[in-house]
Amino acid sequence: MRIICIQITTLKCGGFVLAMSICHALCDGTGLVHIIRSIVEMYLGLLEPSVPPCWAREALKPRPLPAIKFPHHEYAEIEDRAGLCQLLAPQNLVVKSFCFTPTTIRTLKSQIMREDGKNCTSFQVLSAMIWRFRTKALNLSPSSQLVRLSFSVNIRSKLKPPLPKGFYGNAIVLTSAICTAAELVERPLSYATKLVQDAIAIVDDEYIRSAIDYLEVHKPIKKPLTATILVSEIFRLGYKNFQITEGEVKYGGILDHMDEIPELVIVSSTDWEGNDIEVRLALPSPAMQEFARQVQALFPGYVSGEARL
Repeated sequence: MRIICIQITTLKCGGFVLAMSICHALCDGTGLVHIIRSIVEMYLGLLEPSVPPCWAREALKPRPLPAIKFPHHEYAEIEDRAGLCQLLAPQNLVVKSFCFTPTTIRTLKSQIMREDGKNCTSFQVLSAMIWRFRTKALNLSPSSQLVRLSFSVNIRSKLKPPLPKGFYGNAIVLTSAICTAAELVERPLSYATKLVQDAIAIVDDEYIRSAIDYLEVHKPIKKPLTATILVSEIFRLGYKNFQITEGEVKYGGILDHMDEIPELVIVSSTDWEGNDIEVRLALPSPAMQEFARQVQALFPGYVSGEARL
């Protein structure tokens, strides 16, 4: 396996496409942006990057005496009582995008304010909505089936002391929200949003150290994904901040891997300003139709999964 591979495709209009394939063991999304920025700066004439890359992997070593102080549900195996593995077999799936404008997001946030009286971020409410709608669309039986929403949290500023600014490696931990399918679909959207907020709030220095120790002790081979959706948020990584030539950068993003990881949900930008948000997911065709119906019911006027709202 190549650690990193770069391909440049020149276009007749004078523009070009920069594509990269990288081993995830080398860096996370934030680290990849740092690597690209460093390459661009040196291409433009700097003798060295403005923020020198920093190895500093020793900051993420397990403790001499492991101290696992949290349950770390994100790594627990969930019993598949609803036959999800068969239901989500790749040959049964269709992939579709749902695009949301700032107006849509404000509508969701207003709903949470009415239900719970609290503010929330775009990621929190969108993740909660996706999790809830997807679970309802799958019509899980029994409804006591546990379901989980997992996502990564950038820990660079959460560690004590924080990681150096130039750290380009993997500086994320997995966190999760978990409940039964019945709790998720029968309670209001604010319930799911609160679970997401709690999963974020718990990530501090002690939680991170506990997670590192958990991985050292248990050495899970891969993330357990049964009854799970894995939300990957990339619309705030900073791809648009590059100035490679005198021209204007138009777009940056990643390819999805839903043929390999059907539990993956990609949350990205549909425009370079990052205003519109695209949610891309895979479901069996009947469940995808039900997911779309729920979106249309919540946002009257929504025409199709590919349309902007």
